[in-house]
Amino acid sequence: SSAPSSSTTSYSWDTAKIEDGNYLVKVVGSDKTSNATGALTDESISDTFIVCNTPPKVELEARKTVEIKGVGAATIKGKAVSKLIEISGVQYRVDGGSWTATAADDGIFDSPEEAFTFTTSNLTVGTHKVDIQAVDTAGNGSSQTVEVKVS
Repeated sequence: SSAPSSSTTSYSWDTAKIEDGNYLVKVVGSDKTSNATGALTDESISDTFIVCNTPPKVELEARKTVEIKGVGAATIKGKAVSKLIEISGVQYRVDGGSWTATAADDGIFDSPEEAFTFTTSNLTVGTHKVDIQAVDTAGNGSSQTVEVKVS
């Protein structure tokens, strides 16, 4: 759609309200408001760029509960999947603690779908909540939670 005519030299476009996809921006400039005769007009079209407001999904191999016998660490495997853009990172935390970065299984987060595996520190007997969060290159994030029962 076209933006209204303006005499300002900049325009802010809130892309949070538009559909995900590939876009071009066309800018038309003219001096006809200040040039009575011989007004000039020029236009430029941007390179294609992606707008992605949809957060990535975290898909875990485990069901909602992981059970381990005896005090030990839990290994969590999964993948982060983005609709259009690259995953930039995955992190986890245990029982609301500090976030810890994970590594991509292939060594680098640089694709729209990235597998990851991480192992928590040793967990005490009881039930623990592990939050896993994925973030894409646009800063969109989402999380999943898995329960770890240690008996």
